[in-house]
Amino acid sequence: MAKSIKQKVKIIILILGVLFIISGLAFYAAEKSTSPKYENKIDKLLFDRGNKSPKYVITLPDKKALKATKLEEKKEETEKKNPRAYSGLTNEEIQLRELINNTPNLNKLKDIADNVPLKNIEVDSKLSRIEENMLLPKISGDGQKAWIEYARPRQTIQPNFSRVSIIIKNMGLDRRTTNAVIHKFPSEISISFSPYGNENDKLISEARQQGHETYVDMYLSSKDFLKSDSGPLAMSMTASQEENKRRLKKTVSSKSAIGGVIVNIGVADENNKKRLEELFEEVKEMGLLLIDATGETGVQNVETKELARQKADIVINHDYNRDNIRRQLMNAELLAQDKGFVLIAVEPKPVALIEIYDWINSFSPQYTYEEMKEKNITSIEKPFALVPISEVVVE
Repeated sequence: MAKSIKQKVKIIILILGVLFIISGLAFYAAEKSTSPKYENKIDKLLFDRGNKSPKYVITLPDKKALKATKLEEKKEETEKKNPRAYSGLTNEEIQLRELINNTPNLNKLKDIADNVPLKNIEVDSKLSRIEENMLLPKISGDGQKAWIEYARPRQTIQPNFSRVSIIIKNMGLDRRTTNAVIHKFPSEISISFSPYGNENDKLISEARQQGHETYVDMYLSSKDFLKSDSGPLAMSMTASQEENKRRLKKTVSSKSAIGGVIVNIGVADENNKKRLEELFEEVKEMGLLLIDATGETGVQNVETKELARQKADIVINHDYNRDNIRRQLMNAELLAQDKGFVLIAVEPKPVALIEIYDWINSFSPQYTYEEMKEKNITSIEKPFALVPISEVVVE
């Protein structure tokens, strides 16, 4: 009898235990169903358990207020330097003025008045010949070459200074930009003109009057001919080689002195290596130099013995973000210090030209040892000297 009672008690306890567990699970489920649903971890962080009041409050910045604050700070800063600069202007007017001030504008730069003209403005008859109404360069009877004779006189570079050479290419298509570079940039800057320019003879002459070495752009066949075309003077993959040679001659035909060709990006691989070898041989026979401004390796693989040539170390021709341009110029400084010189080729985009202009004006003056001693200068911050292309070419 006692045994039977014990068994019944155990069953009752087991049933009560199961009922307790079920009740607990039901209570938990009910609590869970009434809890707030959070879309993300930040929402969950904001609330305590039990759906109470917010524990943390995150306030996001008001973009308009932030912009207005920055304008006010800029206004205060400018007014300290120039009390009349923003006097009486609204925030919108200040914003417009800031936009104008930060827009690259070559006309803001000052003309350089003391540039010395080069010796040869027009072509030298000893270094030219006429072929099919084209005035072409040639090596003179006594071995003189256009790239040497038309170059700027060599200048003295102080010890421990690295040379920086810059070529601005594809000039002559925009008259205002071309005029700005010719008259506002140092004469050590070299200029290359597009063969499609309408006033090249006049502009080349004008550039040389201001002391700039002058060159002409050579276009290769376009890599993506379905989307872009290098024009009727490009070295074509499909035209005959005689036609390509005619295009090259038409490219370099000029009444004003040019020292060589600046090769722009295009097809330069095994498929047209032989063609380019013959064309580069023509460049050599005319006494011109050749600058590889493609930013690629194809042109360097085309060998031409005794051709005066050099490859651009830095090519600024597609990325015109200010910060990226500045990074490229910092890289140019490292290259110049490492090997003694750097050659930079750049398209005439205002933002790139303004960055170039500011950069070269940051170079340290070339003081002699005696001048440094006299001025008590012990270190040189930016030991770079601007030189024309002819000073970094290897023949």
